[in-house]
Amino acid sequence: MRLSSTARYAIGALVHMAARGEDRAYFSPDISGLLHSLRGSRGGYRLCRPARAISLLEVIEAVDGPIRGEAIPWQGEVDGLDRRLHEVCDRAAAEARQYLRKIHVSDLYAGPVGKLPEVGR
Repeated sequence: MRLSSTARYAIGALVHMAARGEDRAYFSPDISGLLHSLRGSRGGYRLCRPARAISLLEVIEAVDGPIRGEAIPWQGEVDGLDRRLHEVCDRAAAEARQYLRKIHVSDLYAGPVGKLPEVGR
């Protein structure tokens, strides 16, 4: 799995915001469903929900779209191997989505990486 620069920046912005207080307003680009817009001269953005309730999966998919498995067919022809590879990639994407759903913005600023959930749990 590879994070895009956009997803990395979005995660960094949310972790930064969460670590400094969930009720504080920030000037930041809007990430649909994750930030709440505040109007006025003192406006900006704040987290829509507590950092512990925003999964890494939500952040990544908000900026990059759904995580999907994809295997590009060899020379444009789909054969048995291509179907099996696509199935493997689909399963890997499903497992990545399941794991990322367990990691929350608060996990990324609250402690060492070793405290994150284990794969397959």
